[in-house]
Amino acid sequence: MLVVEDEVLVRLLICDELRDRGLRVVEAANADEALMYVRTDPTVRLVFSDVRMPGSMDGVALAQHLKSEFPHVTVVLTSGHLLPGDVERETLLLTKPYPLVETGNRIIALLDEGHDE
Repeated sequence: MLVVEDEVLVRLLICDELRDRGLRVVEAANADEALMYVRTDPTVRLVFSDVRMPGSMDGVALAQHLKSEFPHVTVVLTSGHLLPGDVERETLLLTKPYPLVETGNRIIALLDEGHDE
């Protein structure tokens, strides 16, 4: 799976939580890095991305792009500024600050629903 977050500390915390659960996690600091990675690694099945970040697109645009180009990839967005109604219905939005354990549980459940890593 891929975690996209420009805040280094936030990225490290969620990545450590997911790795502690046995997941293979790759990190990206922005949507441009994320797209480059997804295009080169067909095993990515889930992307957990912040909405606000530097680069050519935000997390919402990344989710739309992934849905169009890689429909098999599940996208979970996180933001302290948006509400679930602000994103497409098919995209899960977790509000910041998110509890690490519950977020890890949610991601594991999504992967277990047929989106194996």
